[in-house]
Amino acid sequence: MSAGWRTLLLRIGDRCPEYGGTADHKEHIVKICYNVLSREYEHSKDDIFEFLLQCAEQLPHKIPFFGVLIGLINLENEDFAKGIVDATQANLQDALHTENRDRIRILLRFLCGLMCSKVISPNSIIETYETLLSSAATILDEDAGNASWQPRADFYVYCILASLLNSRGFWLVYSLT
Repeated sequence: MSAGWRTLLLRIGDRCPEYGGTADHKEHIVKICYNVLSREYEHSKDDIFEFLLQCAEQLPHKIPFFGVLIGLINLENEDFAKGIVDATQANLQDALHTENRDRIRILLRFLCGLMCSKVISPNSIIETYETLLSSAATILDEDAGNASWQPRADFYVYCILASLLNSRGFWLVYSLT
């Protein structure tokens, strides 16, 4: 059955109207994906954990679906969702260190999607954004007089704004004001 849950995660949302299908994506996530993962969790929790993270990074257009699924899992198993958040933040740190721009952008979007699913708090996302912006400012201080910091700082700001817009995170700004 392990191939079954993998296939479900890969195909999550494929039949919803946004992709030209007619199925209700909410029903698919809740009734099918969540129930199958709940049954398989005890047998394959490490595999599910790793595969879910890979799916979020490799299929960024489905991040809202993965966020909802992780939000549902969080209701029953907070440790699993906490592990997803911790691993995502570690992956983000690695992406920042290696300057992997695509991965930075996708992981910020994923974290914002997790916030929209109430897996992490809005304050946590704000802290992540503040850390990212302060690192851009640190680059400016270290490279005084060197204009090479500007593209990186611009990219960080772009990633923050894109993650807010792509994950309906503009509600975050509204809720904090």
